[in-house]
Amino acid sequence: MKQLLSILTFLLLATTVSFAQNNFYPGDMAFSLELGIPHTDDGIRMVTPAFGAQFEYTVMGHELSGSLSVGAFASYDAQRMDTVPITEVLVGPMLTYRYPILDKFDVFAKVILGYYSISAKFTGEYSGDLIFDKKMFGRAAYIGGSYYLSDKISVGVDVGYGFYMLGAHLSYKF
Repeated sequence: MKQLLSILTFLLLATTVSFAQNNFYPGDMAFSLELGIPHTDDGIRMVTPAFGAQFEYTVMGHELSGSLSVGAFASYDAQRMDTVPITEVLVGPMLTYRYPILDKFDVFAKVILGYYSISAKFTGEYSGDLIFDKKMFGRAAYIGGSYYLSDKISVGVDVGYGFYMLGAHLSYKF
């Protein structure tokens, strides 16, 4: 029984590794458009989804160990608390690690550090009076997966902490 289990485990691992191909190699670049559901608290509702764009440049990559990319991330969203509009912006450098699971599918983790701005303006009786404007160090971290429709185009989803809690992206690799 132990031999059968060992043989099945070996075949499963060998099959997984043989199907997995790294989709990013050093020098590859990708541009992605993202759409996400922002984090909200009680009483805050989403006005627009989080819109984002990212660029990544692969600096290291190997068939079995995955790839490491550096890049930039920018995102914007609008929310509302009663009559108070709230806008958020995050812009900064990004580090992404990708690991191939199957031939057309990989999983990734990304970390973003940078400039974060949140502002809220009261639009009632005192229209235009600024009630909150804060600029600070921002951070975000996500994990997700990408499915490659072709060698150049992929779609994917990610979840995490930071600018949005659930996102979807369309990427073009060049």
